[in-house]
Amino acid sequence: MEKATKTVNKIDREAVFLAEYIMTDLMTACLSQDRGFIASVEIEDDGGWYLGDSCIEGESNVKLSTTLEFEDAQEFSSTAMDVYSGILATATQKQSLTAQDVYDAFYNANLRTWNDSGTWMDTVNDCVKGYNVTLVQ
Repeated sequence: MEKATKTVNKIDREAVFLAEYIMTDLMTACLSQDRGFIASVEIEDDGGWYLGDSCIEGESNVKLSTTLEFEDAQEFSSTAMDVYSGILATATQKQSLTAQDVYDAFYNANLRTWNDSGTWMDTVNDCVKGYNVTLVQ
């Protein structure tokens, strides 16, 4: 009976960690760090503003909703999670993963929204700079 040979994987553990790091940073990349700028408020006869720039006490007919920053972060999160899942699936299928593969996957998914200009790749590049990897960018 022939013995089955196994191929040793070439999955770089640090590349998986890099993918996770990039994904989690992208999930919050568009969110404001100041309170009140993820929600907007519309007050009857006063138009709409960030909640952080508004006083709603004593006002009537207040309508709260999410801001464009929230919507961008939601889109970034969804896309980042999809890219991360794809990276893991591809690495499993090919039994190979490098930091370059991770960078390329996030680069190819570069997401721009009308409210944002360059946050996706700025975040990806900042994460990569934190790792001791050499990439072709």
